[in-house]
Amino acid sequence: MDRTLTAWFRAAPFANALHFRLRGPRHLAVIALASALAGSCSPPTAPPAPTDAPPAATPSPTRLSATPTPALEARIDRLTLITDPGREGATVYGLLVNETERQVRDVSLLISLEDAGGRVIAEQTTALEATFLGPGEANPFTATFVAPGPVESVEAQVMSYRPAEFDRARILVEGTRRIRANDGSTLLTGRLRNSGSSDISIESLSFLAHGSDGNLLGSGRLRYGVKGMPGQSSRPFLASFDGDITGGRIESYADAVQATWDPEPSFEFRLAPSLVRDDQSNLFLLGEFKNGSSRSYWFSFLFVMREGEELLGFGAYSTPIPIAPSGALAFSVTDLTWLIPPEDRSRIEGARVEVETHLDPGFSSQSATDPQPLDLRLSGVEQIGSSLFFRGEIINPLDLPVEAPTVFATLRTTGGQIASAGSLRVLERLPSEARTEFVLALRLPLGVSVPELEYDLRAMGLGS
Repeated sequence: MDRTLTAWFRAAPFANALHFRLRGPRHLAVIALASALAGSCSPPTAPPAPTDAPPAATPSPTRLSATPTPALEARIDRLTLITDPGREGATVYGLLVNETERQVRDVSLLISLEDAGGRVIAEQTTALEATFLGPGEANPFTATFVAPGPVESVEAQVMSYRPAEFDRARILVEGTRRIRANDGSTLLTGRLRNSGSSDISIESLSFLAHGSDGNLLGSGRLRYGVKGMPGQSSRPFLASFDGDITGGRIESYADAVQATWDPEPSFEFRLAPSLVRDDQSNLFLLGEFKNGSSRSYWFSFLFVMREGEELLGFGAYSTPIPIAPSGALAFSVTDLTWLIPPEDRSRIEGARVEVETHLDPGFSSQSATDPQPLDLRLSGVEQIGSSLFFRGEIINPLDLPVEAPTVFATLRTTGGQIASAGSLRVLERLPSEARTEFVLALRLPLGVSVPELEYDLRAMGLGS
């Protein structure tokens, strides 16, 4: 059974730490805390972003060097431990409220689990979902532990933060819909609206789900969406929760700030993104676009698949290196998230599916360097099932090392039509005159004859 517990905070051993502790009996599946200072503190002055249905993996936190910054006056609400006996795991959820008048960023916390004797049996550092946190604002955090053993108490300790200056932007979460996925998770779809006139950057979007009894059920994070939104615009999104939260109440927490983006690149689709099926009945997106700008650009796209009014799924693609002026790139997206069951996907006809495309200005930016050609030697081509594998090596012939050495491949029919395409970033850095091997796999469409295909392979990298 659930039980509300008492919490307290204690003096920290250094200036910028604040402790909150949750204590109770062992073996509780859910330990919920409504507020660390219940009855004596007013609620946060900045409410969660509005949503009508009512985040990227937790960022890897970094401990900052000790500085004489003032302690962050904060309150931790809804500190909750949910255990999963079947997986021998435990997840801690909480909500941190900034009670200062300062803007801060990069807040990190230390989460500790203790046994009945007060001994720390597991701990880890985590970060708020948000990068930026303003006065009175609240934002969730989570920490997942594997096989921690019997837990008697939980301690949440604010470890560090940095002062910040930012212009907060508001976004609305609208038109949400919940879908129970086959893997047991819950998907949340909807649209984000920037009702202001300024361009904004969405640093994070996270959710907390509560049961009818007020207990915290879990958290959700953004899986698909855009980082940059122009003024007076609306964009689709997809978030996911572990477990069934279809009957719960959902709160959304958006970290959005005003931003200025590079001029939006000019581009055109030579082959509009469309769905293609392989001989295993798997669907993937295939397309080609051209950079019409006079500068090299990174490109990032969000794809939303619809059939009439029915929302089918989401996909995303970002170029592995910038695309040169007038350069064209054929691409495929094999990692798609579907909102319909597998039996319904088998009836999809690619020609009838509309692929809605959104350029993300938050990740589509000018590049300070242009891509440079590298030498490529092909050693073998082999078909295995519905994939075609290319093996070989790339060589850096330049006098300087290159960043992000990448292999690109395009398959075409004898009539010149694109049958498949793909790319592989082989390394982060390739020294001058060095070489490295690669294996690149391309998905083959249903009914294609490999001996009749023509292929184009090239390797590119960024000069240091």
